[in-house]
Amino acid sequence: MTRPRLELAIGVTGHRASNLAGVDLLALRAAVSTILAELESALRGVGRQHAMAFDAAPPRMRLVSALADGADTLVAQAALAAGWRLDVCLPFVREEYAKDFELGIDLQVYLDLIGSAGAVMELPGRRADAAAAYEAVGRLVLEQSDILIALWDGDPDRGRGGTSRVVAEAIARLADDHGLAERFAQFGGSEARTRIEPAARGDADHQTDGFGGIALRERAWTGKRDADGAAEEKRIAE
Repeated sequence: MTRPRLELAIGVTGHRASNLAGVDLLALRAAVSTILAELESALRGVGRQHAMAFDAAPPRMRLVSALADGADTLVAQAALAAGWRLDVCLPFVREEYAKDFELGIDLQVYLDLIGSAGAVMELPGRRADAAAAYEAVGRLVLEQSDILIALWDGDPDRGRGGTSRVVAEAIARLADDHGLAERFAQFGGSEARTRIEPAARGDADHQTDGFGGIALRERAWTGKRDADGAAEEKRIAE
């Protein structure tokens, strides 16, 4: 019987670069890299504890991003630097979405990330209804993710397709699930609890000018959904 490979998909949502103007980006990048390393370490703990259940290949970490300039690209770059696979979801076809980026470095970062992606999903969004396109891609990132990292200042809703809407939907989908952190710790051992909970609860070591937070959603550790496509989610960040 073939055993599944252990995999964890991390999604990202967050502010665009224009809303990160007052943030120490070097510190934010360092905090993101730390969080990614903690998640990978916790997953490896799962693999060690349940080695007989999974394929012998190393656990695979996957970052799902819509590549919007700002939080999305920052986390995508950190994930690639850590050796993760990058999967991309776009609100428009890639050529149309490129118009969201200023000519120069921003556009080149976008093109480089597209070129580094393991897979690219282009939604048929229309500029005439751009808000709906951004909302749809946010939901797609959420659907494809086991864990959602939100680089967000906690401000209320800024409109359809915004970060707060994605975070709110992640919370709503598992509003009644109060045991995700405990179950994650059970999978990964006590190390997972100490490594995940401080970041998820907004510990000072992981806060940068008010930005931070992790929304978690749990599905089977094999990376497969159950028969009806249901997945559990829980935001444990405040």
